[in-house]
Amino acid sequence: MPSRRTVSALVSVAMGLSLAGLGAGPASAADRVYIARDKHNTGWASFHSQADHFYLYDISANGHGELLQYYRPAVELPGDASEMHWAERYPAAVRHEDFKEGSTVKFRVCEQKGETGKPYNCGPWKTGKA
Repeated sequence: MPSRRTVSALVSVAMGLSLAGLGAGPASAADRVYIARDKHNTGWASFHSQADHFYLYDISANGHGELLQYYRPAVELPGDASEMHWAERYPAAVRHEDFKEGSTVKFRVCEQKGETGKPYNCGPWKTGKA
């Protein structure tokens, strides 16, 4: 398993690439990028407002997948959150949504238990604008 320092460095590099728009699809000056991490920084996600894309990264070889939960507070409750799973190490999963321009989106990243897929070690809910 990579050391905490290695994982931290990988998160920094990946976040830098995401924020710069490299490898994360087209971005423009109007694009806003919001970042969320799980409780132990073993995974993270970004939401890109221009294209309504979520990117989910699993950056730890801890044997647990990552889970992205998201919802729109004006339309849904946290219990109605949509989920995106990713159980591989390092690569990103991408989900495109079509949110109404200017709408609020809440999202968080959790680790997921192997057999049940239940979320745990969730990070805090982050808020973004589509």
